Amino acid sequence: PPTLGPEGLLMDLADIERTYHAARARYIQATDDVANAQAAVDDNRRAVDIAKAYLHPVRKTPPEILSMIFEQCFEPLSLSEPLPRDLFNVLTRQLQPFRLAGVCRLWRHASLISPRAWSVVDIHLKRISSSNKTLWKNYLSIILERCGQPKLSLRIDHPRSPKAHHKSIIDMLSTRFLPRSVEIDLSITFTFVSDATELSWLQTPTPFLRELHLHGPEGTI
Repeated sequence: PPTLGPEGLLMDLADIERTYHAARARYIQATDDVANAQAAVDDNRRAVDIAKAYLHPVRKTPPEILSMIFEQCFEPLSLSEPLPRDLFNVLTRQLQPFRLAGVCRLWRHASLISPRAWSVVDIHLKRISSSNKTLWKNYLSIILERCGQPKLSLRIDHPRSPKAHHKSIIDMLSTRFLPRSVEIDLSITFTFVSDATELSWLQTPTPFLRELHLHGPEGTI
């Protein structure tokens, strides 16, 4: 075959580049089309799931029945054992009712009409600092508001050396929680009563109390 000159080679190279760029453009467009199609499929699937959710049997369950189911899911306090030192377990117990109430409007309503769901109070005073004291007071106020009748199960771990910022929390617990408690588990890690704040735990009237456990350095009562 005849040999192409430089001009012919340049023209062929230009044709090849145009073909390549056209093919690449079609590939990019096809990739975008696939991504858009997948997004549309995902959107439609979510829409179908939302539509099906309205027909789910749990939506037909009366809130009163749903609240009873919630109560069976909560981890009860075991007053026969000392306060667990695992703060993760304490936090998990504290967050249980809030997590259920945050799922949806129906679950929130069911949790709010279930006083037992808010009746377990597990407080580790070492976790309360001057910077988060207000948050803890708000937490305790919410529990009081939602727990209903005086059927509280109260567990408190009292530090060896309570700080000044503990006083308002201790006052709140002793004046508003202890009198409404049917079960109390109090861990006191000091040997000698030397402060009126420490003594207040033992002076508070508890008319509904059925079970009491005191944990100290020398053992459990």
